[in-house]
Amino acid sequence: MTFAPAKHNAGRKLKYSARSVQYTRKRFSVTRSHVNSSKTGCKRITINRDDRKILRESLQNSGKISSEVAAELSKGINKTISVRTIRKWLQEAGVRGKKP
Repeated sequence: MTFAPAKHNAGRKLKYSARSVQYTRKRFSVTRSHVNSSKTGCKRITINRDDRKILRESLQNSGKISSEVAAELSKGINKTISVRTIRKWLQEAGVRGKKP
């Protein structure tokens, strides 16, 4: 009994590369499932109240840049908030930056 040709034939019949078949078989042997595992990212630093404050600050003063908003909010909650976090949240809220 040899299984090596079956691996490659399965990939050819389904038009997948041998590497894809190998990866799928390995993942199945470890997890006993073909379902993708859920991905976890970093926990959010801000809570809903902080998110609303970010939105309110940017809408009230449209000339304020994200680094100023981040500095103000960081002082208020005693946590470091990156400028990228502010931009990402404003983008999620659908607010766009204004050009001078």
